[in-house]
Amino acid sequence: MSKQLLLGIMVFFSVIFGFSFVVLKSLLSGGFPIWLLLACRFCAGALLLLAARPPAAAPPFDRATLKAGILVGAVIFFAYAFQTFGLELTSPAKNGLFTGLYVVIVPFIVMPLKKKADWRPLLTAPLCFVGVALVSGAFAAELTLNLGDALTVAGALFFALHLVLLERFAPALPALNFTVVQLGTVGLLAAALSLLTERGSYASADWVAALPGLAFLTVFATGLAFFFQTFFQSRVAASTTAVILCLESVFAVVFSVLFGYDSFTLTFTAGSALIVAAMLLAALGRPEPLLGAPK
Repeated sequence: MSKQLLLGIMVFFSVIFGFSFVVLKSLLSGGFPIWLLLACRFCAGALLLLAARPPAAAPPFDRATLKAGILVGAVIFFAYAFQTFGLELTSPAKNGLFTGLYVVIVPFIVMPLKKKADWRPLLTAPLCFVGVALVSGAFAAELTLNLGDALTVAGALFFALHLVLLERFAPALPALNFTVVQLGTVGLLAAALSLLTERGSYASADWVAALPGLAFLTVFATGLAFFFQTFFQSRVAASTTAVILCLESVFAVVFSVLFGYDSFTLTFTAGSALIVAAMLLAALGRPEPLLGAPK
């Protein structure tokens, strides 16, 4: 698969991720329990990929895949837990903006692990994040922080760590098996917490109204998206992936405005231009070396 096609696929899934902020906000506003939502989303996503796994040709789930998948899955669990609880208390646009902080965080995790410094992440990541901030209207008025924003920033730290861990493990592991273990880990952890804390709210959950949103999140924003992200990152470095995926924050703002959660800002065009410039700078430059496969 060519690099151009891979980049195009990841841009498409950035749109999917961006729309998922609005879908999640709708489900949370309808009172759907958070841990149950995460459990359904990630368990079903894992089962979907497991069903698509060719039994004869697929490699077995070896010990290395299980260990790495559980580790990375635990990191994803914390990322989505903080992000989803944050979204319950803030708007989709702000949730997308502060999730985009991982674009800035990733290079500062990666650079100490490399043998030499690279100027490109230090330029593209801040440029991209400034664009995200402009699109979100953060500079048009005083930016106030609430608990939801703080939780989202905590989630961004784990999203950054997730990208870095994917860069380390993905090149050496079967992408489909690795993704199934990651999603299954998140789903089982969320299911355990849901059984402990949310059993009393199961009867009041509106499953009929929630089903379309859950189906979208499961198929497109979880199963397929995580598989292609894992596959993508087995071939592209974490900082480049972060710049591409920061588009999800842009689309989160777009969909948040379209669905009436936020108001349109005049800085949108300028912010979009900065993000596109950062993408081009990352995509057209020489690829960064990977951290290396696990031993």
